[in-house]
Amino acid sequence: MHYRSYAVEGANSYLVIRADVTQNGGVERVTDYTYGRKPASIEIVVVADTAYVRGGGPGLERLVFVKSARAARYAGRWISPLVDKLYPSVVPAATLPSLLRQIEPRGRLEAVLTKIKGARAVQVRGTSPDGEADLAARAPGQLPIRGSYVAAGGMGYTTLSHWNEIVKLRLPTHVVSIATVRR
Repeated sequence: MHYRSYAVEGANSYLVIRADVTQNGGVERVTDYTYGRKPASIEIVVVADTAYVRGGGPGLERLVFVKSARAARYAGRWISPLVDKLYPSVVPAATLPSLLRQIEPRGRLEAVLTKIKGARAVQVRGTSPDGEADLAARAPGQLPIRGSYVAAGGMGYTTLSHWNEIVKLRLPTHVVSIATVRR
């Protein structure tokens, strides 16, 4: 399936994520827009439980936490494996199960009728790991089409579409080890 997320992180920054995900993998394109800076972008590919990342210098520096000189040196090259603390922060929703865990409302749930783009929808409200969350579908029993959240650090929404479409994942070639990049 395909999803597009928009997240506001504080007063001066927001993220846009466009992704195609499957049960076991996916491709995410993440762009960080921070006031006063050029946009920082990375692309993440997850295949067989291994994450690969490629981005420009600012993307590697701000989104993958690579030091500035190293980020410039490895810009445009595939880096892997993303391990330890880096994996969950860079790859939070690169597979369908991880995306659904992130946007699924929890706790005491409440169902309400609402409208999305003028069409009736059923919205389930609850909590998320960081605040409040909701998930909406066109009718009970149908696949969700939109999720949103409000948390102390910001707010955002995710639009879900193209359920059951084939996603082609290609294993990146000429990969540099993250250990080499971090030296």
